[in-house]
Amino acid sequence: MNIISEQLKIGIIGCGEIAVQAAKAIHLAKNAEIGIVMDIREHLAKDLGTKYNVPYTTDLNEVLKPM
Repeated sequence: MNIISEQLKIGIIGCGEIAVQAAKAIHLAKNAEIGIVMDIREHLAKDLGTKYNVPYTTDLNEVLKPM
């Protein structure tokens, strides 16, 4: 059995209801973490980013930058 030792960082684009459920699943995953969240509506990005203590943005280019 091959065990992954690194965390997969995931960027979430769009912070609506589906993203809220996806973020919850990612947060509970053992080998993944939320790296950044993005929405054109800043209040939604801020809410989700704050909930999971991750950066948030309204700029798609911030999400697409290598981490």
